[in-house]
Amino acid sequence: MDAYYKVNHRLTGTSVKSITSALFLICMNCSFVLQMSQLSNYTIIHIFNIGLTILGIAFLFIHFLTRATITLKWFLGTILLIIIGLVTYYKSGSPTILKLILFFYAVQNVYRKTILKYFMFSLIIPELIVILSSFLGITNIRYTGLKSALCFGMINPNTVPVIIFAIIVAYNLRHEDNLKFSDIVIEGIITWLTFYFCRARTAGLVLVAYYLMLIVIMWWGDKKLVGVFLWLLKFFFPVSAVITIYLAIAFRSYTAFWLTVNNITSGRLLAWSRYLKMYGVSVLGNNIELNLGSLDNAYMQLLIKYGIIAFVTYAIMFYITSNFAYKNHKRILLVSIIATEAYCIAEFGPLLINFCPVLVYLACLLSNERGTMITS
Repeated sequence: MDAYYKVNHRLTGTSVKSITSALFLICMNCSFVLQMSQLSNYTIIHIFNIGLTILGIAFLFIHFLTRATITLKWFLGTILLIIIGLVTYYKSGSPTILKLILFFYAVQNVYRKTILKYFMFSLIIPELIVILSSFLGITNIRYTGLKSALCFGMINPNTVPVIIFAIIVAYNLRHEDNLKFSDIVIEGIITWLTFYFCRARTAGLVLVAYYLMLIVIMWWGDKKLVGVFLWLLKFFFPVSAVITIYLAIAFRSYTAFWLTVNNITSGRLLAWSRYLKMYGVSVLGNNIELNLGSLDNAYMQLLIKYGIIAFVTYAIMFYITSNFAYKNHKRILLVSIIATEAYCIAEFGPLLINFCPVLVYLACLLSNERGTMITS
């Protein structure tokens, strides 16, 4: 039996007591997905999104008053996050880190698998609404930008695979104790369809690698060599950041090799290099305009836009989750973390709490296990 369930057998499951968490996730994620779709061009949808956000915060307030358990460690950790969030919001103009606090509070005293189920449906519902709008002609089904792809009503065609990746990872984490090979096959088919219609090369490569790692740990997870490999990957987050900065600096030589790599990565190296040269890396971040090209790299955005403190905060959160997964032999969680970190090399979306089931998993551990995660 899952050790988490043993510790938290009194946590709420799908009872009415956990409805406030579900409604918070549905309101916040529906608002966020609709905001990233072409439906946001309609004034009524914009007003509706604001209403959803206000309603979500109201459900969070009710949940906190009725379900929250305040401990000294949780209180101090929250105060620290709030300070970091406010500072980065002031410097960057983005509430990304402040959102973390809202989601962390929303999962208190609710069973992890229940939260992951709510998280999945909070993304599936708005995604289906946006896709339906594209079929009805309310939004464009085809992307009118530089590449030939279907966007299914989204402003950017890459948003669709990011959401699908989040749903798949959330499903796998929810079924980490009983994931089947047939599940991976179905997910592989969904991935192929996503790649075919949205031309999502990065998502396709990351998900294929993810499925291969899942298959390896399902059949050979007890092998010592596999364990050593997974231990090394606990440090993937900072290593990926170092690699990103190196690529951005190395591209400045403008050799034929780096120009070829830049073309293969759809101009990402050029954008990384420009942003790094123009803004540099600061402690508290910069209020930058994303108009020099695509800064599709979560590590670079964290360092340049949100600052070193925000980057270290995320690095610590991912390391804590990776360390927990490794020590407690939760191989599917560890592989899911690695896949998320790999995806972040080419996209910022997978790091957003709305699209990051790994951070939702961590929120459940921190808020529901009363400190057992770190010491186990």
